[in-house]
Amino acid sequence: MTKKLRCLIRAARSFSKDESGVLVIFSLFLFVIMLLVGGLSVDFLRVEDQRTKMQATLDRAILAAADLDEKRPAKEVVEDYFDRAGLKDYLKDVKVYPDITGRSVTAEASFDLDTFFLRLAGVNSLAVSTNGAAREHIEKSEISLVLDISGSMRFDDRMGDLKPAAKNFVEQVLKPDVADLVSISIIPYAGQTNPGRTMFDYLGGIRRDAVVTTNHFPMISPNISNVVTYFDTNADGKMDRSVTINYFPTSGATNFISNDLDVFFGQLVAFMGTKVSAVSGKTVIGAQIKSTSGTTKYYAVANNTNGETADTKPSGTPTNSTLSFNDFVYKPILSVPSSCIEIGGDEFTSTGLPGKGSYEQVPHFMNWSIDKPTMDWGWCPEDDTAIMYAQSDIATLQTYIESLRMHDGTGTHYGMKYGLALLDPASQPAFAHLNSKGEIPAAFKDRPAAWDDVHTAKYVVLMTDGIITEQVRPTDPDAVINGTKELQNQASSKRKNITTADQNVSSFDASCAAAKANGVVVFTIAYEADSTAAGQMTKCASGSGYFFEASRDNIDEAFSAIAGKINQLRLTQ
Repeated sequence: MTKKLRCLIRAARSFSKDESGVLVIFSLFLFVIMLLVGGLSVDFLRVEDQRTKMQATLDRAILAAADLDEKRPAKEVVEDYFDRAGLKDYLKDVKVYPDITGRSVTAEASFDLDTFFLRLAGVNSLAVSTNGAAREHIEKSEISLVLDISGSMRFDDRMGDLKPAAKNFVEQVLKPDVADLVSISIIPYAGQTNPGRTMFDYLGGIRRDAVVTTNHFPMISPNISNVVTYFDTNADGKMDRSVTINYFPTSGATNFISNDLDVFFGQLVAFMGTKVSAVSGKTVIGAQIKSTSGTTKYYAVANNTNGETADTKPSGTPTNSTLSFNDFVYKPILSVPSSCIEIGGDEFTSTGLPGKGSYEQVPHFMNWSIDKPTMDWGWCPEDDTAIMYAQSDIATLQTYIESLRMHDGTGTHYGMKYGLALLDPASQPAFAHLNSKGEIPAAFKDRPAAWDDVHTAKYVVLMTDGIITEQVRPTDPDAVINGTKELQNQASSKRKNITTADQNVSSFDASCAAAKANGVVVFTIAYEADSTAAGQMTKCASGSGYFFEASRDNIDEAFSAIAGKINQLRLTQ
C-alpha cells in the first residue's frame, strides 16, 4: 500500500464517527477508484502507442535488413532504423541467418515506460517489448511472361515503351544469385501464338508447305522428259510398284519451274496416289528422271544421304503404271514462315500443351492492313517471334524482347493457353525434349515442377492493349495471294470466321480459371486498353491487387510493381 493511500485512509477514519464522515469516506474511495481506472487507461494507451511505434520501426528495419539487394550488414541496417526513430537504446538483440536460398533477420526491442497514474496502485513502470522476423527467400519460380504484339501496339509507340518495361522486369526478377532457381518463358501473341518449329514438330504439326520443296533432285537440263517413281507398298524396304509419268512440259508457269522436280514432287506423288490406289500413302523409295537429251539418272528419296547427287538404282522389276503429266494440275502453295497449330476449343479446358497428335498448321495471312515499317506479315507470328522457353540469362531474354516485331490479330486466349501450359508439370517431357534440342538450359529440363511443390512458385504475367477478337482464316489457306494481300482487301468470300469473339473470351476465361485453381498467381496489365479489355484482364487476375491499368506514362511502373510483388518480402512472425 502506497504512502498516499495510507494518508487517505487515516483521513477517512477521522471522519468516520458520524454520517457525514461515512459519506466523505465513500466519496474518497470512489474518487480513488475513478482515478485508478482512468489512469490505467491513460497509461495503457501510452504503452500501446509506444509499442506500436517500436513494432513499426522493427518491422521496417528487419524487412530492409533481409533484402538481398542491401549491401550493408543486416545488423547495421536495423540499428540505423532504430537510431533514426530515436529508439536506439531500446534495441536489445539482432540476429542474422543467411543461407543458400535467402536471408532471415530477427530482432527484439524493449524498455520500461514510467507510469503516471498506476503509481497510485504501486505500479511505477510498465514493460514494453516487441519482436519480429523477416525473410527474403529465393524460391524456385516459374514465370510465363505473356506479351501482346498485335498491330495496335504500334499506336502511340506502345511497343516502344513496352520493351524497356519488360526488359526491366526481367532484370528485377532475375537477380544474379537465382540463375538456376527462376526461369522465365516469354510468350508473344498476336492473332495466334507460335510455339516454334521444334515444338510444332513435337506436338505433331503438319506443315502446309511440306509439298513445296524437297532436296532430292537437281535442275534437269534442258528439261524433263519423263519420271518413274518407285514405291514400297508392303513396308519391307524394297520397291515393288512404280508409276511413270510422261509428257512433261517444256516450259514452266507462274511460281512453277517444270525442270526442277523438287518444286512439285510432293504434289506429283499425291496425284499418283489419286490415280493408282496401290501407291496412295506408300513410301517413296526413289525416282528416275529422263531428260529430253536422253540422259537417265536415279535419285534416292527414302534414306537419301547425299542430297541431289545421283544414286545407284536398286534392283527389282516393280509393277508399273503409266500416267500423263497433262492430267496433273500443279497448285502453287504459299510458303509459311511460322509454326502455329490449329487447336480447338476443347484444348482450353486443359492446363497442358495441346495433346500430341496431328495438327493442321495455321495459314500465312494478314486480315487487316499491315504497317510495314513496324509489323511483319502474318496472323501467326513468324518463327523468329516464337515462344522463348525457360531461360534465366538476362541478356538472352532482353535481346529477345528487343527483337520482337508486331503481327496481326489479338488472340489473347492462345497466349494464356501456352503461358499456363508452360507451368503445367505435364509439360515436363516437352521441356526435356527442348533441352535435347538446345532450346532450354539443363537446369530447367526437369521443369515445370509439380503443382503442389511447396518450393516452387508459379506466375503468369499477362499484358494486352486490346479486346480478344474473332478468329478469321482464308477460305483458300494456301493461295499465294494470301502472302501479299490482306483478307480485308480481298473479296469477302475469301475469308471466314472459325470462332467468334465470345467463344474466344470463354476459352480465355477457362484458362484463367484453371490457372488460379492450380495455385498459379496471375498478374494482368491492361495497357491503354478500353473498358472491355480491362474487364477481361480484371476477371483473369488473381485478385484486385494483381490487376494493373497502365498507360505509356506508367507501364514501366506496372511491370516493376509486379516484379516487386514476385520478389516480395514476407514477415514470418
